[in-house]
Amino acid sequence: MWFLWHTNGWLWGMYYVAAHLLITVFFTIIMVAILKDTKNNLIIAMGLHSSLNLADEVFNIDLNYMIFGLFITALICIISDKKYFMKTKVEIT
Repeated sequence: MWFLWHTNGWLWGMYYVAAHLLITVFFTIIMVAILKDTKNNLIIAMGLHSSLNLADEVFNIDLNYMIFGLFITALICIISDKKYFMKTKVEIT
């Protein structure tokens, strides 16, 4: 549901909404990995989020390339820290 906050994409059609949902899911995985490794440093998370937004504005990144890049990065995060991402029980630290 978080991706709804960021998008008024209903105006641009379902492809944009679906693409934004995928971007949000993959970016969330990356953010979780970074927050975990930086002991929940929100400054770094905000910087990463701002960098993604800025890169999109400056370079006008095609949605397909962004989805692919974030998917690969999220997959690397999951593979490199399987124990953290594959837990069945959530632990709050």
